[in-house]
Amino acid sequence: MDKSGIKPGRLIYGGSFNPVHIGHLRLALEACRLLGPFVRKVDFVPAACPPHKKSSGLLPFSMRAELVRLSIDGISCLECNVIEEDLPEPSYSERTIRAIAAMRPDEELFFLLGSSDFALLPEWRNGRDLPRLCNFAIAPRGDLDFAGFVAMAQQIWPGNVIVPQKQAAGLCACGPGMVSFVELSGGRKLFYLPVPFLDVSATYIRKLWLCGEDVDFLLPGQAIALLDRERKAVEACWRGNY
Repeated sequence: MDKSGIKPGRLIYGGSFNPVHIGHLRLALEACRLLGPFVRKVDFVPAACPPHKKSSGLLPFSMRAELVRLSIDGISCLECNVIEEDLPEPSYSERTIRAIAAMRPDEELFFLLGSSDFALLPEWRNGRDLPRLCNFAIAPRGDLDFAGFVAMAQQIWPGNVIVPQKQAAGLCACGPGMVSFVELSGGRKLFYLPVPFLDVSATYIRKLWLCGEDVDFLLPGQAIALLDRERKAVEACWRGNY
């Protein structure tokens, strides 16, 4: 266990991954690097049935999971977790994190979110209660600085946010970026991760691919090859939305 009181654990990165792309992959690697000794593995968790997205445009769960597996092949710190395949629908984060916690009782859990999703946490099913299950790792978007992040956390959990005197935890052993955090009264931590933002969207990739345009370097070659092999099935899912 680290002197902070947090034992090494696992970062949960959920999403529809329709398809997974370099923005997702690089964010996972940067988060793992910055959190240093706190995180040994990052679990990509494809959503089986996202409650906030239309299912008509989603590739089948098995195909999205396979795209993730192919994309992270050979990267030891990244894994694909298909736990939502066996969970009830829709895919609520609280249910998923609770199931992972039951599966891995000896690991500390961290939940990776962009700051835009973090701001919407009060609208999620039991979103404010998620710190009972895990710590948070927040990737800022736009011009959100640490002060803005603290204000956002205080708005979500009024009266329960503790700001340490020294903001820079400096968890990463080398390279750019200093990690800052706040602590909730129950002991869970909310990490602010200064990661670079790659402005790549799955929507843009889908449109390019459907038009027969080059999507090289937007997602790994193995993933592109799978999409091309399954062109008929992929088009049936994606084309109706554009």
